[in-house]
Amino acid sequence: MSKYITRYGSMRLLGVLATRGEDAYARGDKVVVRTNRGLETGEVLCLATENAIKQMNKPSNGQIIRPMSADDDQELNRLKSQQQDYFQRSQKIVERHGLDMELAEVEKLFGGERLIIYFISEDRVDFRELVKELAAEFQMRIEMRQIGV
Repeated sequence: MSKYITRYGSMRLLGVLATRGEDAYARGDKVVVRTNRGLETGEVLCLATENAIKQMNKPSNGQIIRPMSADDDQELNRLKSQQQDYFQRSQKIVERHGLDMELAEVEKLFGGERLIIYFISEDRVDFRELVKELAAEFQMRIEMRQIGV
């Protein structure tokens, strides 16, 4: 089993992801991965050497499931096309709650099980009621991530 440094997610996170069996990948290969966040797509950067791992700041772990297929690519494009709608609907709900936060990005994971909403706010935000309404609206798990502070 080999390990590769892989970039995934809207925020271009880095992880040290193990392969299944003896699968081998090259730089730039598009892959389907399982991270602590769920099923996602990513891009292989390099073999995870001891030196490369030392250079990383708290890399996540996970597994490379398979190379991306044409069907996976179509599904990814479908999910990305939905994200603008999710963003606009989320923005309206945030405004209705009157919260002092600016939405930056909405990311639906490849597995469809989770919607991650990235936001900017100078202060701590109590978004518990917001998350309940968003979960009811989208019928999926909602994760809020504050960025840029």
